[in-house]
Amino acid sequence: MPKKSTAPETTRHCKSCKTDLPIEQFEVYRKGGIRGVCNKCKYQQRRDHDAKSPESYLTRLAIRLKSSRRKTHDWRLTPKDLHEIWYRQEGRCALSGVHLTHHIDGRGVKEFNASVDRINNDIHYEPQNVQLVAYRINIMRHTLSEDMFWWWVKTIHDNFYEKQTKAAKTID
Repeated sequence: MPKKSTAPETTRHCKSCKTDLPIEQFEVYRKGGIRGVCNKCKYQQRRDHDAKSPESYLTRLAIRLKSSRRKTHDWRLTPKDLHEIWYRQEGRCALSGVHLTHHIDGRGVKEFNASVDRINNDIHYEPQNVQLVAYRINIMRHTLSEDMFWWWVKTIHDNFYEKQTKAAKTID
């Protein structure tokens, strides 16, 4: 039987993508072992798991937001609270009514993905003060109250419609 080499490994075979890769592309465990799946595949597996259902997506979202908001806001939401809100809203955006998505592919923002929105921005994150909206709606609303948000939506719509009407009259 050949002796096992004592030289340090420089490559490792990923069990997921079946590719030999530099050892630096694998996670090293605290106790010294090396993960059998490369980092790229590990993150893809995590994204696939987190996007497989609204519940898994909202659970990951709740964990991420709780961590990122803890210094500035009280977080009184559980993943279960977000699941209940999803089903109460029938998977639709509370403000626009579009169907919400839960896609994660590592390629940036998804306009229709569910996003947690505080109804009253002066109150913390708690079940009675949040709704699920499309990511783009949350960006548009930002810190506006719902009244101001709807005022802006109406004003933009009316201005656009007025310009279209004037343009149509000048063509006739």
